[in-house]
Amino acid sequence: LAMSHFTRALEIYDKYSTIEEELRAIGDVKLNMAVAHYRAQEYSESEAAYSDAVDIYENVVEKGKNPILDGLENMAQQQQQQQIMQQVGIGPDGNLLPQQQQQNDQQGGDVVIDLDSFRASLANATQEPQ
Repeated sequence: LAMSHFTRALEIYDKYSTIEEELRAIGDVKLNMAVAHYRAQEYSESEAAYSDAVDIYENVVEKGKNPILDGLENMAQQQQQQQIMQQVGIGPDGNLLPQQQQQNDQQGGDVVIDLDSFRASLANATQEPQ
């Protein structure tokens, strides 16, 4: 049953995919197929699907990066940036959060954000770990 869903997903991707993110998804489907074949003790099919997944990943993921973890790093950085923006009172849309807007209205309506602190916080959040 799972294999029929994987096969259908590949058919859909083959028909409509043109961007890198979709190619990566095809690699994910192929990897899942490899696992399903392996569990069914279909080792040659598993190896073929795994080989296809590796070929795709080599084309869409930066060399030396784990394709499974690659997207998680980006998500973590985005979360950090959103938390910092929230701390200074800016929402994901770039507008002031309601509580920050209310506070600014009470203080005369001027929006005051320490841009140097904001930039430093963003820079620290997006630095590569050493």
